[in-house]
Formats: sequence, C-alpha cells, structure tokens
Amino acid sequence: PERYYLPCSREEAKRRLGLPEDAPVIGLVAHLSAKKGHSVFLDALARVASRHPSAVAVFLGQGDDRAALEAQAQRLGLKGRVLFCGFHANVLPFY
Repeated sequence: PERYYLPCSREEAKRRLGLPEDAPVIGLVAHLSAKKGHSVFLDALARVASRHPSAVAVFLGQGDDRAALEAQAQRLGLKGRVLFCGFHANVLPFY
C-alpha cells in the first residue's frame, strides 16, 4: 500500500485543480457513460446549487458521453462549477 500513499492536503489538492480553498468538492471517478448516471448527478447538482453556491464537481474519466455531459452542465447553468479532467491512469495525484 505504500506505493499508493501520496500525502496531499485538501488545500494542496484544490490548489492543483485551481479550485477555491473554501469550495466543497464532489469527486466522480468513472467512465463517462449513460449507465453510470452522471446526467442524474448533474440534475441534482443544479437543484442544490442555490443552497451550496460554492460547491464544485470534478469528473475524472473519459467516455462517449463527455460532450453530452458538458452540454448538459452548460444548459443547467453549471459553467465553472463542473470540471471535466479526462482520463487519468492514476487519480491519486489529484488527492
């Protein structure tokens, strides 16, 4: 397990991603396909956005639905609150 231990504080992780220090972050690590339910998540994020105005979502993954999910985030007014980072073989450096 030592090879997976990469100490990184929340502050450092947010800095690496260019996110505000006080922002609550929701991370999603999965292939971007319909069966994963990402569109449902985006609908839910849009509904709670007014109660949590600084919350952001970070998607780590790639797939056929990426363009549709980006368009959905735009339509829902989530521009700047959803970050699509693409595929990463090792997601640990993000944490």
